[in-house]
This record gives sequence, structure tokens and C-alpha cells, in this order.
Amino acid sequence: MKEIYVLKKDEGQRIDKFLLKYYPLLGKNLLYKALRKKDVKLNGKRAQGSDIIREGDKLSLFISDEKLFRNELESPKKSDEKPLKLSELCSIVYEDENIILADKRKAVLSQSDSRGGKSLNEALLSYCGGQDREGFSPSICNRIDRNTTGLVSFAKNYASARELFKIFNERSGEKYYLAAVLGEVRGSHRERAFLMKDKKRNLALISLKEKEGYAPIETGFETIAHGELMGRKLSLLRVELITGRPHQIRAHLSYLGYPVLGDEKYGDHSFNRELKGAFGIGSQMLHAYEFIFPREGLSYLSYLSGRSFKTEVPKEFKQLFSVDNL
Repeated sequence: MKEIYVLKKDEGQRIDKFLLKYYPLLGKNLLYKALRKKDVKLNGKRAQGSDIIREGDKLSLFISDEKLFRNELESPKKSDEKPLKLSELCSIVYEDENIILADKRKAVLSQSDSRGGKSLNEALLSYCGGQDREGFSPSICNRIDRNTTGLVSFAKNYASARELFKIFNERSGEKYYLAAVLGEVRGSHRERAFLMKDKKRNLALISLKEKEGYAPIETGFETIAHGELMGRKLSLLRVELITGRPHQIRAHLSYLGYPVLGDEKYGDHSFNRELKGAFGIGSQMLHAYEFIFPREGLSYLSYLSGRSFKTEVPKEFKQLFSVDNL
């Protein structure tokens, strides 16, 4: 029997969708057969595939490792499918017995989505050897966009996951990004606005006035370096994500007149074409650069209180600005 305790990040999902992501070896046929045979329980009772899971729910699977392995052997595979290589997806910034802080590379999913593709979560899970003895499956605790690079946290055990999710939910830690933008920015800024995510278009809309459906956002940024390219002024910003809404940094900076370089959704398309032609940069120059653990309030991870972790400055930033490590 395998037991899974639902974390806050996973609540609101259908059981079948969640389990297919959680156990890639299951496959639809084996999962739905197990549901029909009452081999999947939700809080001790028979589960339906359409049941919605909540934080703290316990899922029990009466499926043997032998069945999973046989299902994997029998599942068709693409001839060009290659095993996940962790070094292709990230570099390890910090690791101990509880957590990993990884520097995610560009064009890498933090976690698998409906479109499939290699994910950092899968690679780190394999790197850690899969589930622990208590049945907990190690997992990424904060996501960043596919084409945003930088720090991602990964919990090796349930106690660490619970504390990391608390940090990110309560925003008690400090998160800083590097953003290369078009335009000359001077000094330090702390800007407030309202944001609404248009899910159909996958687009964040910004307003200075409060409107129905819009949530308040706050973004802080300061200039680290200036540059010039093809007659246009550039700025390298250190951005503090004070609130954490989808696409917040990219949409907010663009609204303020400082679009992130290479950003196909919110950027300057004409300049981005020139940038790609000259330097091969074809996606947003946004990098999750530094994370500082809260100085107070930690319990299981108290040994990390106040500690700061940084990545190296990506080479694309060094191409445009005179910076090394900050």
C-alpha cells in the first residue's frame, strides 16, 4: 500500500488527474482499473476519479510495485525518448538531508503539465531515489515559468515540504530576481497596482485602479547596471517580488514602460527580433537570483534562518551588462 498526504499546492485537483501526475508509471488503464476495484481510498473510503482533493487528505493506493513495474514495461515508449539527466535541467546550488535549492535552466518545466515534457520535479525525484519510507514523494515547492531561469526549492521529506510551503504561502522569505529591461531606469522603486489573469489568453492585465477581479500587487526594483544596444538604453534590475501573482514581474514592468528583454508576451517585439538575431536570446531575460530564508518563525528548518542563497549571473546577462556575480 502507498499513502499520500495532500499538500496545499495540490488541493483542488481531481483524484485521477493528481495521481496520474504523481505516479507517472500508473497510466490511465491501471489507474481506472484500480478505481473500479476500490483499490484507491480517500480518507479510508472508496475514491472516485472525479473526487476533489483537499490539503491534509490521505490517499491510499493498493497497487503493488510489481504491477507498476509491469505496467511500465508494457507501456509504449517513443523511440527517441531519453532518460532525464539532472545536469541538463539544473545545477545544484545547495543540498542537505532535507532540501535542495536548484538553479533551473531555460525551457525546463518546474513540474509536468498536460502537454508533457521533461520536468525538473521528475529529475529531482529520481535523483533522490523516489518516495521516502513514509510514502512521501519529494517535490518542488515553488514554481517558476518554463522560460524563467533560477532558484527552485525542493523538499526531500514531508516536514521540510510543509515548512517550505508555509514560507512561500506567507511570503516570509525574500525572493529577488534579475530582470534585463528596455529603457533607462534610475534609483529604487516600489510600485503598486492591480492584476487580473486572463486564463483564456494566459495574459496578465494591469490596472492602477482597483477593479472587480483584480488583485493588488506590489513590485520593488532597483538598478544594478546600465547598458546600450542598437541605439537603445538598457537596464539591469534587481527585482523584489513582494506579492506573487502570475506573470507579475513581466506584466508590471512592461506596464511601467520597462519591458523585459526577450519577452514574447509583454515585451517589445521589434527589439526582441533584433536581440535574437544579434545574440540568439529568444526568451525573457528574467532570473530567480536570490532567496533569503526568514530570520524568525522556522522550526524544522531553523538552521537555515536568515541564510541567503544565490545563483551565478546567467551568461546572457553578462553579454549585455558589465556584471559578474553580485
